[in-house]
Amino acid sequence: MATTHSQLNGPPAVSAPVAPAGPAFDATLFLNRELSWLDFNERVLEEARDPSNPLLDRLKFLAICASNLDEFFEVRVAGLQAQLYENLEPQDMPPDGMGPLAQLLEIARRAHDFVARLYETWLQQIHPGLREHGIRICPPGELTPNQNDFLDDYFDSQVYPVLTPLAIDPAHPFPHVHNKSLNLLLRIESLNQRGRLLYAVLQVPSVINRLVPLPDEGDAQRRFVLLEDVIGPRLDALFGGYRVIERVAFRATRNSDLSIQENEVKSSLLSTIEETLRQRKWGAPVRLEISERADEGFLAQLLSASALELEERDVYKVAGPVDLTALAGLYRLDGFRELKEPPFEPQTPACMAPRKNVFTAIREGDILVHHPYESFGTEVKFIEQASEDPQVLAIKMTLYRTADSNP
Repeated sequence: MATTHSQLNGPPAVSAPVAPAGPAFDATLFLNRELSWLDFNERVLEEARDPSNPLLDRLKFLAICASNLDEFFEVRVAGLQAQLYENLEPQDMPPDGMGPLAQLLEIARRAHDFVARLYETWLQQIHPGLREHGIRICPPGELTPNQNDFLDDYFDSQVYPVLTPLAIDPAHPFPHVHNKSLNLLLRIESLNQRGRLLYAVLQVPSVINRLVPLPDEGDAQRRFVLLEDVIGPRLDALFGGYRVIERVAFRATRNSDLSIQENEVKSSLLSTIEETLRQRKWGAPVRLEISERADEGFLAQLLSASALELEERDVYKVAGPVDLTALAGLYRLDGFRELKEPPFEPQTPACMAPRKNVFTAIREGDILVHHPYESFGTEVKFIEQASEDPQVLAIKMTLYRTADSNP
């Protein structure tokens, strides 16, 4: 049965193969595989920047851009990092002639520029546009007393019970942070010894929605507060004898490449894959995103942490919320239909009449179903009828890039 993948999410990310040994190539005739992927994501960013697209669709493209970049670092950049520790022979070099270090340096140069334009698009185009249309992400300084009272109650009942701050000192080194988890790095001061500063790390809980909705004010505005902005002003409750004087958000991306050799398969391929997926959260760090408000003290804590081991080129300071993928939740808001393209209604293949048996149609000739232009209901109907047919012994299929909304 036919399957497709999203044109915007691109092809599945896999480790880059090295060129086979053979005759010498003219490197000028080849595009580098990794750099061409960055060119691909540029086209997605162009959709987010295109004012002719509806505003919430532009926001969706922006979130897709950020998600694509996550996967690029998790797999492609991670693969190049691993190659730095391998002794590549000349015949193992890719045909464009760029070794791992040369690729990493050029990726860093271009990715920093890309991230700057990604956040410029958010700050100067999409965020102001959302506010004009009644969708507001409110900073703490913009909140009313009633809204702060609501967030106090929300913090006490929903957030505080799942927070676990981890202090950093000689006896407690910088903790492990999970792949793509949002964290706060805190600078705290002792109330008993003024001037005595410590650092602590707090993971922003992933089990709570990042966009916290505020109560309706009756003015046709939909207001939200980022979860880290709910937590930040209320942190003193977590540190007895200390006060939080500064905080910055950060996020580490780790090697998530899934590469299993035949000799690594133990009891079964399924159990080996499950174990490999569990180990992903312990992969080597490949990127650090951090708020542009971070000063040298915060950066020094992160770059000196043995749990991270990153180079300065791996640090991306961002002028906005760390992790723009969370903003995709705004696209799913009820209403605001004028800010989205009308939904596309897939068609049923002409050869598949509403009451026609799928097996009868197949006997009449092959059926090519082109998604998303034609309905996936044809496949669902095929599976349903097969499950009821006594002559069908088994149903086997490959599920690829499924979503929660898939049937």
